[in-house]
Amino acid sequence: MKEGGLEAIEATPPSPAAQLFGWIVGGTAVIVGTVTVVVIVYSVIT
Repeated sequence: MKEGGLEAIEATPPSPAAQLFGWIVGGTAVIVGTVTVVVIVYSVIT
């Protein structure tokens, strides 16, 4: 920290568009994954 090494590799925060894209992709992945698990469990039960 004394040498400023952390500041040299510090990244800028993501833009609002990148955050929105991340939320959309992440949310879609969670929904698809949840539906897949529910369909698998349903097919095993019946």
